[in-house]
Amino acid sequence: MKSSPTTQHSRAIDAMIDEMLVADPATVDEYRDGKQKAFNSLVGQVINVAKGKADPHRPTRCST
Repeated sequence: MKSSPTTQHSRAIDAMIDEMLVADPATVDEYRDGKQKAFNSLVGQVINVAKGKADPHRPTRCST
């Protein structure tokens, strides 16, 4: 059974999020220390890597 394009896109965004978390541990630590700007930075990085095609709410939902 084939995955829908939406499911494939979601998986791609999830992979980008995982890559950002691994690639920028300092910003992740800042977020864990309660700095909201650090989280916003990570979301921005995902959107940039996705060339603007990522839903900015998806990384937010994945963080909870």
